[in-house]
Amino acid sequence: MKPAQRHRALRKAFVGAVVITEVASERQMSSHTSDLSVHGCFVPTPTPLNTGVKVRITIVHAGAKVVA
Repeated sequence: MKPAQRHRALRKAFVGAVVITEVASERQMSSHTSDLSVHGCFVPTPTPLNTGVKVRITIVHAGAKVVA
C-alpha cells in the first residue's frame, strides 16, 4: 500500500445518509458516507467547504440519527 493510502485507523464499510449544515448560514448539503473509523468518516461534497467553516454533521442509518 502506498503511504498516501494509509489510514490512521481501520475503516469499516458503512453507508449512511449525511446532511452537512454550515452553522453560521444554516446552508445545508446532502451527501453520504461509505466508510467509518474511530477518527471519522469520508463524506464527498459537491463543492469543497472553506477552511475553518464550522459545520454540524447529521448521519442517518437504519432509522438511527447521530448529530455532531
